Amino acid sequence: MKFWKAVFDAWKDSLPYAMTINDQIPPDFDANSLGRLRRVDYAIDFYDSDRRNRSFTLIFIEGKGANTGASVYDMVEAQAHNACETYAKAPGTHSNLVYAMCTVGTRFRFFVWRASGETDGALITLIGDKPNGRADEYIDAADREKGYVFLKALRFILANAPATFADRSILYVRPFRLQLVHTTNIFMASARRTFLSSTPPPRYLVMHRMLRVYHQQAVGRGAIRCRLR
Repeated sequence: MKFWKAVFDAWKDSLPYAMTINDQIPPDFDANSLGRLRRVDYAIDFYDSDRRNRSFTLIFIEGKGANTGASVYDMVEAQAHNACETYAKAPGTHSNLVYAMCTVGTRFRFFVWRASGETDGALITLIGDKPNGRADEYIDAADREKGYVFLKALRFILANAPATFADRSILYVRPFRLQLVHTTNIFMASARRTFLSSTPPPRYLVMHRMLRVYHQQAVGRGAIRCRLR
């Protein structure tokens, strides 16, 4: 799965939308549900600009290693179906549409799950017209002639998402700004962090630990050594 994580990291960097990749998470939000025992390999989350930038899962990714038997295709698709269904029916979910990508090694196949319509509750393939569980319908990402299908499927998913994507700037956090005040041989440091929000942030934030910076004389010039207490 490291291969696919690297692929989606690169895809995320190419998008203008806010997107996060979460691994090994339960597909729902209920701490007492049986679904908490199942872990999804990856969940691709976006943020709905029409719902105050609330996050939602657009794609679940379930994968298996390349050195597996023929029955692994039915298994990975069943797990993807369970993740989609559990997520859509979970309390607090406002989505009746979610996508899934099943992988076996570097081979992939995309699916869509809808809560209503003619395909109510079924996992429908976006690639090929053969039944689910068919190994010959999976495409190798390394195939020069067919590898383009991967990006084509992702473009289709983005164009048919159940929400309006928020801009990636909502995830931006300004870094710490360190201010040093010289008092004899001791430098006291104070840090201030500002978040992008609709309400003005406090002027100074209290740090959990005090940061003390000690001045240490070195040959020719002074050096600074930091220690957390």
